[in-house]
Amino acid sequence: MRNRPAPKRHHAVPEMLQKRFVDGEGCLHAFDRRRADGAVFRTRPANLFVHGHLYRRTEADGATDTVAEAWFSDLESATDPIIEKIVTAARQGRKPALTPVEFETWLMFFFMQWKRVPDLHLTTVTDAEVEETFDELIAELRQKHPHRAAEIDKVNTPQNRRRMAQNARVDALLRGGDEPLTLLRLRGLGVAKVTARGKSFVVSSRPVVKLTHPGRTHLLDPSCEMWLAVAPDVIVGLGPGPGEEKLVGIGDPAVIRDYNEACVNQSTVFASASAPLVRSLAKPR
Repeated sequence: MRNRPAPKRHHAVPEMLQKRFVDGEGCLHAFDRRRADGAVFRTRPANLFVHGHLYRRTEADGATDTVAEAWFSDLESATDPIIEKIVTAARQGRKPALTPVEFETWLMFFFMQWKRVPDLHLTTVTDAEVEETFDELIAELRQKHPHRAAEIDKVNTPQNRRRMAQNARVDALLRGGDEPLTLLRLRGLGVAKVTARGKSFVVSSRPVVKLTHPGRTHLLDPSCEMWLAVAPDVIVGLGPGPGEEKLVGIGDPAVIRDYNEACVNQSTVFASASAPLVRSLAKPR
């Protein structure tokens, strides 16, 4: 992947993915659970699912590390034509026939869309838990090094806490992917295309949906499903086995509704080209 300047405003859900869900004027109809008015609003992909320096590390001396931000931008650029290939093939009723390199690139993108989004971070490690961990660390330092209390006080500031928490999240994103990637690779590629008239998928702030049965949550269990909507009429996820591709049609509106509800129930923000669809899903969790 080629190097490029890291963006200051980074999208947890890439613009290139959002643009596949826009209306005829290039806009999305969105709902944000954090907004007090509870209204569905219209916006452009540039302004949705966006965060300032979401994947940037900052050192104690103020120096910044933009490696992760640039890496994500390059991954998105490399995956864009692969998604186009998958969507085009699905709409023509055929499998995408990805090359090994295309499949590996797609797999990394899929894995990172599962792992990288803030909505997932908040369910795995809450802000309160981060604060508690820092409190425990500071208490331990004070106990072990009572003669260095002044130095510890300089470190224990709100600014340093925020910086270290951000750095820890970025570091966690860039490590520990080998085992889950291996498991995902063993499932191959699954593609599902909407065939029900007038029905579509939404795009959301936690876009990868994992569907399981009680006690059957392992990625290699054939009943375990994971999906990411890449277009209003196409979702992509786990297939039947290593090196295999499978294309299925979804003609039951209830299945599409169930997917959308699973998606929005785990997300803070969701959007679609259809304002009525978003309004129908905008209800308390």
